[in-house]
Amino acid sequence: DDDTPAAVLDAPAPAPRAPVFVALPDDAEASIQKGLDELSRATTKPAVLSSMEKIAEATGVLDEDFSSLSGDITPIFKRQTAVKLSELRAKGGSAWRDDDGSSSVTEAYGTLKRLFDPLHVVELGPYLSILPFVGGAVYLALLGAQKLVPDFFQYAYVVGAVLTFAPLVFTYFSAA
Repeated sequence: DDDTPAAVLDAPAPAPRAPVFVALPDDAEASIQKGLDELSRATTKPAVLSSMEKIAEATGVLDEDFSSLSGDITPIFKRQTAVKLSELRAKGGSAWRDDDGSSSVTEAYGTLKRLFDPLHVVELGPYLSILPFVGGAVYLALLGAQKLVPDFFQYAYVVGAVLTFAPLVFTYFSAA
């Protein structure tokens, strides 16, 4: 005979608990790295787009809401990824060109670049590395202009500012 009360037998079983998965920060980075490796081997436009889609999915960012990316991926990895994307695009060949009238590869690349390098630091890096020297030379030239031809200093000042900052502005706005 069973001595278990009828109430216990009639009670519903407790609901099974869903397993809890905690994603480690390097999981996203590892997935992105796999996507980059696949992208480096892509030789056709569909393969390039598929690889880019996998990278975007690995970030967990949808609809270009880039604010949620920063928690899982380290800044160093973001920069390395942006550099790698630029290198892959530079040597990508015909698979990276939108010759068929669509701009799908260009748009996908632009989205990933904004995701990993929103301030275009990779493109601006070469000029930023020499900017102190350019600025110093322009400053010395402006000191000379102020001393030797003070009537033209205001024009020289504008020319100096344009010479110093135009490459930055041009590179920033022309970066894909």
